Amino acid sequence: AVCVRGVALSHASKKPASLVSHADDVTGAAPTGKVGSDSSELGAVAADAFVPSGSPPEFCEECGGRFPVSKPPDFVLDMSQRWLCAGCCLREDADANPFQFMRGNLEQVWLSHARLFASHGALPALCSARRQLPPGCLRTTVLWDPDDAQCAIVANALDFAFGEQIELVDLRERHGVDQMLRKHPDIPREDVCKAASMSGIFPSGCWMGDCHTHPKVLLYELKYMRAVQLSSAQRVLAMECDYLAPLQDLRLQLGSAPQWWLDSRCLA
Repeated sequence: AVCVRGVALSHASKKPASLVSHADDVTGAAPTGKVGSDSSELGAVAADAFVPSGSPPEFCEECGGRFPVSKPPDFVLDMSQRWLCAGCCLREDADANPFQFMRGNLEQVWLSHARLFASHGALPALCSARRQLPPGCLRTTVLWDPDDAQCAIVANALDFAFGEQIELVDLRERHGVDQMLRKHPDIPREDVCKAASMSGIFPSGCWMGDCHTHPKVLLYELKYMRAVQLSSAQRVLAMECDYLAPLQDLRLQLGSAPQWWLDSRCLA
């Protein structure tokens, strides 16, 4: 069942030309930003989207675009229950609970919306401003092959929903790839530079491949980094000095005795 989630946020950026052209060429749809697309033009792209019971409106209840609309599954409690187009669903999903995303078939739900979004795009007003990078959040590198249809569809959706959090690196541009890999000398080139594939490199230095067909972990990490704000270096140092270092001293004084942390001095 492909249902979705709601509220559009003020992200958006102009997509790289390769993203738009491939996503549109693959689906045979009009360029991103077309308003008033008839749902019959979407053909097989919309066929795999399950529409919940009820009477869907002709327009997205968030952006007002005349696109196919759907609702989130009932168990997705932190999303609105409005009828939304694929683009607005992708935007709201970006801010949803990352742990909830690991449930059920939500990875396939997301991919379905990515395909649908590639067919009709978003209203021009939603593609004019990018959201700010969340405080303390570092960007994730996404290497992708623009010559692959599935990579183009997923990259298009990622750019729209998480554009401020990711750096898209075209695998065909060797200089850019080499420059990126110099920052991560431990990552084997063959692991992240496969043709017709997409890979993600996280700020931690961890990486994963096949994100164009199995983006669940990549999406989880992007959602998590958006939702969780890391403490500043000063705050971490203060916690170390005020709490952790004194506890370590007490542990040593107590000889690491069983349940040393229950000593009254540790609980003070």
